[in-house]
Amino acid sequence: LSIKSSGYIYVDNLIYYSSNSSSTTNNVSKLRIPKDIKLEDATNTPMSGTNSFKIALLDTITEPNLMIEHLKNSVLINSINSSADLTILTNETNNDFLEKISTEKISATEYDLFEYKDATIITLDISNKGIRTTEPTQWISFQNDIEDSEKENIFIVLNSPLDNFEDFEERKAFIDTLCEFNRKIKKNIIVLHSGYYTDYSMERGIKYLGINTKNIPSEKIAKDSSYILISVLGDTVSYEIKKIF
Repeated sequence: LSIKSSGYIYVDNLIYYSSNSSSTTNNVSKLRIPKDIKLEDATNTPMSGTNSFKIALLDTITEPNLMIEHLKNSVLINSINSSADLTILTNETNNDFLEKISTEKISATEYDLFEYKDATIITLDISNKGIRTTEPTQWISFQNDIEDSEKENIFIVLNSPLDNFEDFEERKAFIDTLCEFNRKIKKNIIVLHSGYYTDYSMERGIKYLGINTKNIPSEKIAKDSSYILISVLGDTVSYEIKKIF
């Protein structure tokens, strides 16, 4: 009997269920598994320099209901305007909020290509659980655009988490493609995406920066609200997670 000795198991967005045995009713409690504890990332560091430029990454700015949400939006927009040259939003955002951001802006609502200083920025729409199921022509477009880029840094922006790919083989093919380009063209390729947490991950040499500003419980807004500020200087890219409060 031949048994495969290696492979991959991808597990994301785990939820733990437990029953309360002391209760007469069959109540079930739900607890989201906390994010991974990772080693410190060497590129998670501020960068200064007159020749560098900065990109603010967030998913969206949500319509406020509570006073703390109004305050969060105000502080967030002021921080971005004073710190960044370009703002990338991974999800659609109300125009009233966009107009308050004074930097140049990119929203990842459909396939598009942008060039900004030393960076090529490609937005991919995977809102229907994958590239193929959303708009299959994006497969050819993003590969051609990476191949044609003359910039040192290539940012791929996704409007959903990478693990939202419904087809595991397509997810693997997407990562394989990025890894092959990373090996072949010797440039920085970084994936920016909506996430369940504001955090980084690495997969086979490709760095992923996930951003979550919209799905934070009201009681944790003051503690957990943040955005990612990416610094680019030539072929050097670093980032920092900027707390809003």
